[in-house]
Amino acid sequence: EEFLIASLDTDAAARWLGHDDAGAAALRALERIFAEGWRSGVGALHRVGDPDSMALLDDQAHLLLACIDAFELTQEDGWLHHARDVAEVMLARFHDPETGAFRDRPRQAAAAVGTLEEPLLPIADAPAPAGNASAALGLLRLHALTQDDRWRDAATGVLRAFAGAAQRLGGSPAAFAGAPSWGVTSVTTIV
Repeated sequence: EEFLIASLDTDAAARWLGHDDAGAAALRALERIFAEGWRSGVGALHRVGDPDSMALLDDQAHLLLACIDAFELTQEDGWLHHARDVAEVMLARFHDPETGAFRDRPRQAAAAVGTLEEPLLPIADAPAPAGNASAALGLLRLHALTQDDRWRDAATGVLRAFAGAAQRLGGSPAAFAGAPSWGVTSVTTIV
């Protein structure tokens, strides 16, 4: 997860500060994740190069954001394709149809430790941005790029699932607080 967040930060630095070397480093990190840690239909493994590690929501959500950042940096359709693949995995494997939010691990996955048998629906940032907050933001950004309503609808489900709880969590859902603006503010498109 730290690998993905570093890639996101590096990609952002490249885009906003004009550091081409930072952008190249971020893209190499993402390419490595897809080469060594991505499994089609499964998602990004928690540990790149470790086939025994499982896919977790936070990794998928941060990878979705990183792919969108990479697309915005390079304008290469391959990154948008990767973003769609990640979003598909999130919906197929992590989405909780009862709540509209995403579970911390795939619905079919057993917990590694008995005390963790009840899946979590993470919203609090601790210390990385929470999986559901990152997922909602990523899906709304993907919707803005593709106009595919499935992404907006899934993100809206996450926002609804935590609408009443976020204000009771103090500053811990900071990432979640930024996502609704993508859902209610129109996006300017330049053609």
